[in-house]
Amino acid sequence: GRWLFPSAHWRVAHSAHAYATDDCGQTFVDVGGATLPPWVRECEEHNFVELKDGRLRVYMRALRGPCGCWTAESSDGGKTWGESRPANFPHTNSRVFVRRLKSGNLLLVKNGPLDKDVGRKEMTAYLSDDDGATWKGGLVLTKDSCAYPDGDQMPDGTIYITYDNDR
Repeated sequence: GRWLFPSAHWRVAHSAHAYATDDCGQTFVDVGGATLPPWVRECEEHNFVELKDGRLRVYMRALRGPCGCWTAESSDGGKTWGESRPANFPHTNSRVFVRRLKSGNLLLVKNGPLDKDVGRKEMTAYLSDDDGATWKGGLVLTKDSCAYPDGDQMPDGTIYITYDNDR
């Protein structure tokens, strides 16, 4: 029943921040945040996913380095976070979208294939049945210039994905 909202405190420690509500948005509490190394910190534009064992994982946009997406995990509801590390897939300097689907699988929407950074194009969707340890599929949503995916799943199972195109 707890909702977590990402809030970036850009260019400072613990900048991939979480605010929580236990009363459907009537009140919010500042929970805590993950930290990127200063040399990759820019605009985290992060999102959270709850893993099957109850831990939280955050996916954060990074400026540069071995990967344009970094992750960290929390086992106490987001109060404290482990050390950030590059995600297990290359990505450009842009946001990724990760969400738990009704099936229990994770949905990842990112730019390009799982094995290379192609820049801000080729918005592609992947699934994971092992909490993001591996990703499968590769449904190309568009080959156009695009970035900043987001989405939701409706009660009937329909998945809607949005993203910027050629801005």
